[in-house]
Amino acid sequence: MVFTKGTGVNHTAWAAGGEDYEAVLPADSVEENTLYWVTASGVPVVLLPQGKQFYAISATCPHAGGPLDEGTLTGDVVECPWMVPASVCTTSVCAMGRWR
Repeated sequence: MVFTKGTGVNHTAWAAGGEDYEAVLPADSVEENTLYWVTASGVPVVLLPQGKQFYAISATCPHAGGPLDEGTLTGDVVECPWMVPASVCTTSVCAMGRWR
């Protein structure tokens, strides 16, 4: 399963972003607590605006490769739509299974 289907591997291990600031969407066109899929330096990213802050995580679930922009947002936790139990990502950390 691991070698033929990529099950259980980190789907984001080789994604590398740039060092420079890059505008990816107009700040005045976003809604708070809404997930936005964008690319920054060619890397797919999910943005989460909360208040005056913008948080970013990989757009791809590191475990299953699912699209995190289609996940369920609860507070600052994004649940991968492909995982049971869910792979959860917060504004600062991604963890497999349940958030601790």
